[in-house]
Formats: sequence, structure tokens, C-alpha cells
Amino acid sequence: MATFVKSSRPTNCGNVNKNGKQREEGRRPTLQERKEKKYPFDDDDVQGIFDELMAAKAISLLEPK
Repeated sequence: MATFVKSSRPTNCGNVNKNGKQREEGRRPTLQERKEKKYPFDDDDVQGIFDELMAAKAISLLEPK
């Protein structure tokens, strides 16, 4: 007798690398995969975004030892 289980989770949860291959579940992305990730802002905007977050106290840095 065959048993089928319907998963509530979609088969493709955004875990597809640039080659179209699905990453293994639970595996963290590699450094290369992180470097290749595209963000909705330019690299030149990062300093301004960081400064705005610091000014709004949305993020804070640890005290240096």
C-alpha cells in the first residue's frame, strides 16, 4: 500500500543557487553565495544606511575590549 504525505511547505522555498540547483535544507549559504546575493540598494548607499540606523538607535555596536 502506498502512502502519500502532503507537505505544507512549498518545494522551492527560495533555496535555489545561481545554477538553478536547490540547496540542501538547513544548510547555511556559503561565503561565495553570500557575496553573490543582490540587494535592493547600491554599495555606495551602505554608509548612509548605516549612519541613519545608528542615529535612530536601531542598531548599536559593542564596546571594544
